[in-house]
Amino acid sequence: MKIAYYLNQGRQKNLYCQIIDDTEKVSFSLNQTIVEEEWDSSKERSLHTESYFTMLTNLNKYLLTKYSELKKTENQGVLKKLKTNVKTLIDGAGIESIPTKMGKQCSNQTVIPPVSHFELAFQRYSGLKKGEFRTIEKEEKVYFRTNENSIYTIDTYPGLTKRLTSLIDNRAYEQLHQTTDESIWNTVFEGVKVDKQTLLAKLQQELELFRQHLPHEERSKIDHLAPQKFLDNFNSFKTSYQGIKSCVSSACTFERPLLFPLIVLALMHYFNPAVFYEQYCAIEFSGEEWEGIVTDENEGEQPTLFFVKTVEQY
Repeated sequence: MKIAYYLNQGRQKNLYCQIIDDTEKVSFSLNQTIVEEEWDSSKERSLHTESYFTMLTNLNKYLLTKYSELKKTENQGVLKKLKTNVKTLIDGAGIESIPTKMGKQCSNQTVIPPVSHFELAFQRYSGLKKGEFRTIEKEEKVYFRTNENSIYTIDTYPGLTKRLTSLIDNRAYEQLHQTTDESIWNTVFEGVKVDKQTLLAKLQQELELFRQHLPHEERSKIDHLAPQKFLDNFNSFKTSYQGIKSCVSSACTFERPLLFPLIVLALMHYFNPAVFYEQYCAIEFSGEEWEGIVTDENEGEQPTLFFVKTVEQY
């Protein structure tokens, strides 16, 4: 099932949701008005508005969970029934009621499921049976290779959060640069404000820790990177301080392999990182290459939210 959000031109309440699966497609209004100039169609979200980002993230989880429930009991017209369910909820209590409606479902999932649950999710996604694919665990990720040599990976909020936490806690400079998405970090920190001098102090700490991380003979290579000096090279600091987003973006253009991880580490150790992990996961899994799957194979258990995409290698 694919979920997308768009602005319906000519409508006052112009924010719409579109859901597509193998046989159906439905669209409906979310009873929200977005200023067109504030809408980023490429990211399907409102610019500079964390409340809308959180709202649509919660709605995504609700739609995936409800879709899974309906698929168990309905042979056809699943999306129409899903649309009716969501519209009734939105028209009644409003889209803001989604987190309460979900209760303790997928939004509170904190434990990485066992591999057997990943396999079940892949079987539901692909329609394949055991023996028609191979499971590969590598670097805390789960991959599946079919007999036709197609490769897929399945991930979860807890899994990605654990990997991000490990990178931040261990100050894994190279891995942060190589394995995380700079554009997602830019979005995560968008709109967050921090005093310039406070940020400089945090960067000073991170730079000193990085020096200690290096072999002694390599430390001279970064002696020119005093925090004030490399911040002077950021466009956002040449004239006036414009906030974190421009700071992170500028880090990508100057001494990129080093400065970007330092900026991320400084900000993550300044704020409560749990909030940013949640946002990073939500942005990552909202990408069009991912497809959501919900499993709750054992009666009484909370449903588990998985995300699957094709990859070229593992």
